[in-house]
Amino acid sequence: MNYTKTLREYCLSNVGSIFDVSKMKELHFSMIPYKTLLKILNRLEEEKLVKKVSKGVYYINERVLSLNETIYEEYVEGGRGMFVGYKLYNQLGVSKHHDDIIEIYTNRLATKHKYIGNYIITQVDVPYNIDVCCLIQSLELIQNGYKIIDKDEDAYIQNMDLPLAQYKEYAFQLINDAKKYNYSTICTLDRKLSKYCIPNKCLETYNKKYPIE
Repeated sequence: MNYTKTLREYCLSNVGSIFDVSKMKELHFSMIPYKTLLKILNRLEEEKLVKKVSKGVYYINERVLSLNETIYEEYVEGGRGMFVGYKLYNQLGVSKHHDDIIEIYTNRLATKHKYIGNYIITQVDVPYNIDVCCLIQSLELIQNGYKIIDKDEDAYIQNMDLPLAQYKEYAFQLINDAKKYNYSTICTLDRKLSKYCIPNKCLETYNKKYPIE
């Protein structure tokens, strides 16, 4: 097999997309030794077919989408992930403070983190359906509320508490398996769910996964 030809053809068929070396090797190019794969990508970069945007991450050129659009399509859209941090707070009206860093949780990484430009992309391997996203939203606001700059208190409380009305135990189990929140955050979640008379086993589930020593 001509590895260079195979990789070039893939890139030509996927212009405007992200090529994450670890993920692509796992999914499509397991037959190519890792070092060989990197050498070919370096050659394709010299041809300006790909552009390195981060360690182990390339952007396939002849841009069909902007890099921002491509990152959204690759790591967020279609249940692949969600924005957190100030991008989320801005969307919810919780804060008007804009941070240059954009944070994403996604199930599309083969490594724990990727840094692409001003994006911090973190592997949190869950299906990003409405139940999971709403619960992550509440957990993020509970855990980080004290340090949110320019916080609108009414919007903060509303966006932290309203999603809890559709709390699902399976969603907490998925999130708890994929990401460890602070114990104090789970205690607050349990207290809020009890306040709204929503049955749950979040503390029990958390303690089984992360027993206090």
